[in-house]
Amino acid sequence: MGSLTFDFLKSSLLFDEDHLADAFSRIPVARLEQELQRYREFCADQRDALVEEVAKSGSRFRIFPGIERDIDFDLLKQSALYVEQFVFDDPLFVASRRNHPQGRVVNQAIGMPERELDRRAVAAASMQMLRLQSAVASNLVKFLPFSSIVEPAAETPILYSEDRFASSLPPEIIKLFRARVRVSATKRIEAGYRVEKRLYPTRSIHVGFRDASFRDSRSYHLFAHEVLSMDEASRTVEFAMRLPDEPPNREEFEAWVDQSINQTARSVYQHLRAEWEVAADLGAQYLTTSPFIHDVLMTTPGHQSSAATHTANALLSLDLPFLAGLSLDDIVHVRSEYALAFQAFRNSLDERLKELEDYEDPAQRRSVARKIARQLAETDVRSLGETLKSARASLTTDAVIAAASLVAAIPTSSPWTVQTVAGGLGAVLAGVKTVRDLKRSGRDSAAFFLWKLQGRRK
Repeated sequence: MGSLTFDFLKSSLLFDEDHLADAFSRIPVARLEQELQRYREFCADQRDALVEEVAKSGSRFRIFPGIERDIDFDLLKQSALYVEQFVFDDPLFVASRRNHPQGRVVNQAIGMPERELDRRAVAAASMQMLRLQSAVASNLVKFLPFSSIVEPAAETPILYSEDRFASSLPPEIIKLFRARVRVSATKRIEAGYRVEKRLYPTRSIHVGFRDASFRDSRSYHLFAHEVLSMDEASRTVEFAMRLPDEPPNREEFEAWVDQSINQTARSVYQHLRAEWEVAADLGAQYLTTSPFIHDVLMTTPGHQSSAATHTANALLSLDLPFLAGLSLDDIVHVRSEYALAFQAFRNSLDERLKELEDYEDPAQRRSVARKIARQLAETDVRSLGETLKSARASLTTDAVIAAASLVAAIPTSSPWTVQTVAGGLGAVLAGVKTVRDLKRSGRDSAAFFLWKLQGRRK
C-alpha cells in the first residue's frame, strides 16, 4: 500500500541521502526552513486524506504510542509479531516547528540563547522515517502530524485561578500527580538552565514526576510585573515584565511552587487527553512505556482494555531470543509474504498468552512468561522436525528430497524457535501427500511464520 507522505518526501531534499549524510550542513538554513514549511503546508492540505489513508488500511488491531513520543524500535520489532499497525506522530513535522515571535521574546527575557534551526534534529527525524520505509510500504507503520494538536498558540494566554488550579483536575488525578511530584530549582548557565538537585527560593524551577519522562515535565520562571497603563473601556492592560536576580519572599515562593505543580499536572493531563482522543478517533489502543503515565491512565475513570490489548502487553513482557539477529525488515517481509501464517501466529499467541491474565502478582506473571518463552524457544522446533521426518515416508522420491532439505534447514539443536498451533504442525499436516500440498498447508500455520523468521536470522 502506498503512502502520500512518502510520495511527497521521496522528491524532497528532506529525504536526499547525500544531504542526510552530513545533516544538511551544505544547505542554507533559509533553504531548509523553506522546504520544511513546504512539508508543513503539504501535511495541512492533505490532513483529511492522510487520516483516510489510515482508516482505509483495514487494520483490526492498531497501536498509537502518543504525540511527540520517541519511536522505540526494539518495542516495534517485538510487537510487530502481533500488532497489525502502528500509527506514529510524524517526527519530521515535530522537527519543523519554529518558535513564535512571542516565544522568542520570552526566551530572550530569561536568558535563553537564540537558536537556529537544528539541522541534526531534522536529519535524525528524516532518517527515522526512512528506517521504517519497508514497514510503511507494508502498512505496518503510518505517520500522521498529530503534534499540530498540541503546538503552542501564537499568543500566550494569561490564566488565573483562585485555588491555584487545584480544582482543574478530578481529585483522584491531582492527588496522584502531587504524590509523585519532584520540584527542583534551576540555575542559569551559558547554554540555558541546569536542573539542580534540590529546591530553594529562586525564580526558576523545574516540575517533574517520579517514573515520568522528561517530556512530561515543565519549567517555570517567576517574573516581576509592573502595570504601565490600563484602559477600562477597551479592557486592555499594558505592563512590563522582568526577571529579577533576587528571589521572591518565602510566602510568594511557596504559593508559586504550589500553583506550578497544579499547572504542570493540568498541562500533562491535557496532553494525555489529547493523545487518548486521537487513539479513540483512530480506533487504536494507546501505548505507553512510562510507568507514571500507565498509573495515570489506570486512575482515569472509563479506561478499558481488550483481549487483544492483554495479548500485546503479555507479548511485550516476554524475552524472545529468536528475535536476536532479526531486523524489522525481516519481520515485515515475512508478514507480507505469508499473511495467513502471520494471522495463525496471532491467533496462537492469543491462546497461549491468555494464561497470564490469571496472575496479578508480578513475580508469578514473570515466571509464567518465562515458561511461555521457553516453550517458544525449545519445544516446537523438535516437534516440527519430527513431523517432517514422519511425513517423508509417505512422500514421493522428489518430495523426500525436498522434505529432507527442509528438515536440514532447521537445526534441531538450535535454541531458536517455531510456534505450532492446535497442538503441533502434525495436526496441520495430516493427510499431506506431496511437497506442493505440504507448502500449501504448512505456509498458513503459525509454525511456518516463525520458521520463516528463523530462516532470515543473520
